[in-house]
Amino acid sequence: MNQNKSKFVLNIVIIVLLLGNIFLAYKYVGVMRTQSVENAVSEQKITQRVQMANFNKLFVETVLNSKGTISSDDRIKLENDVRQTHDTDLINAWNIFVSSKDSKATQENAMKILGLLANKMI
Repeated sequence: MNQNKSKFVLNIVIIVLLLGNIFLAYKYVGVMRTQSVENAVSEQKITQRVQMANFNKLFVETVLNSKGTISSDDRIKLENDVRQTHDTDLINAWNIFVSSKDSKATQENAMKILGLLANKMI
């Protein structure tokens, strides 16, 4: 009887340990999934910031440092770079900048783009 009782207790302990391992494995998988999603979101934010920095650099070099009109190739590069940011605010500001009618409006819209880029890259 004593031997049966000890086998029964041992079986209960094994079952409890097995259930504990299953529970911990389930929790581990959940944490890993959450961490994977957080890493993907973080990577996406970093990629977007890099794309904004690239557009900012090209915008300053091409638009602000230009001595005259901007070539069509440069405009296409700028247009492609701004679209690659996938940021609707920046794309809208770009469209407003491109459709500026006079130099004062162009300067104001350029400043809006630079301010927007500074805020978004932080």
